Amino acid sequence: MSRIYCRQTDRYYIDIIAGSGVTRAVENSLALGIGKVSREVSVTRALKGVSLASIPYFQKSEYIDFHMTSIVVLPDIMALYSKYPELDRENEMRVVSLIENTKLEGSHDLVAEHGLSLYIESNGKKILFDTGASEAFDQNAFKLGIKLEEVDALVISHHHYDHGGGLARFLEVNQTSKVYLRKSEEEDFYFRIPGIVSRYVGLDQELLEKRADRFEFVDSFTEILPNMYILTGIPQSYALPKGNQRLFIKKGKTFSQDRFQHELIMVHRDADELVVFTGCAHNGILNMVGAVTGQFPGEAIKGVFGGFHLIGLPKLNTMAGSKRSVRGIAVELMKFPIERIYTGHCTGRKAYQVLKGVMAEKLDYFPTGSEVLL
Repeated sequence: MSRIYCRQTDRYYIDIIAGSGVTRAVENSLALGIGKVSREVSVTRALKGVSLASIPYFQKSEYIDFHMTSIVVLPDIMALYSKYPELDRENEMRVVSLIENTKLEGSHDLVAEHGLSLYIESNGKKILFDTGASEAFDQNAFKLGIKLEEVDALVISHHHYDHGGGLARFLEVNQTSKVYLRKSEEEDFYFRIPGIVSRYVGLDQELLEKRADRFEFVDSFTEILPNMYILTGIPQSYALPKGNQRLFIKKGKTFSQDRFQHELIMVHRDADELVVFTGCAHNGILNMVGAVTGQFPGEAIKGVFGGFHLIGLPKLNTMAGSKRSVRGIAVELMKFPIERIYTGHCTGRKAYQVLKGVMAEKLDYFPTGSEVLL
């Protein structure tokens, strides 16, 4: 990887990544004086068939290798679109991290919490994937200029509070969208360390009953919007994450290990390319990606978003499992036809560093305030 250095601001703004296929390029808005840097935006599709050398800013730059074909930038992306309407947005997907355990450096006005919430725009539709643990996702959406009342569908990845704790707020803000999730025979989900802590971590059961008209339970492969699918059949070809070991279902006075029959996968399919959303991957990221490749054989995966649940004790930021086992997951992931993975939340920082050591540029962290264009 190489970068363009902007003398004016004494910062690196554009990563040039070697690749193949048509040349794709975008300009650096700050260097051109047409915008301000706000938050990270990864761009993998922009000016189709336009060489970097044809863009004025790049023509005399000694820092450009014109054989490179993909760029990651930090621009005011809307300023780019207004100045260059020829930018290809028709098939572009936008993913914004509304909630993750951490936040993008410099995003002082945003709230981070233990949870996950992703906002997605694609093909004229707006989707929310999880809500985080509280109303903070709504606060962040407002600050980022995202109108949750316009969301067409909300998908809840599984029945844990840190992914559906903001449901009540979403139903207040958005009066029309359906909420998609798996049906669960059991709703008493607990985090337990016997003799130390036993804490309920499920969804608001009263809300599920009172607002039943807004919920759509999905138990099989379903297209919820054009080119947006939910998968529920997840094979157990690989071991489940060791981070699951303290998660239980309560039945009466007894506790049993949660097997996460309430977890789903969301997949966007466009032009034989897939984008996968996994939530926490309690069923195992390898099993979940395997389910996707089984459902869509031979199709490339442009991006995977979600946590891998490799964290041990969240408050202590410990890693569940050994470094060797985490490296093994990374090695297996590299065998799948995945272009880029964006992770965070329950993956944990320690496990992320181990994964990064194997996966390098294929893996990125996706804190609150991050934005990716695919």
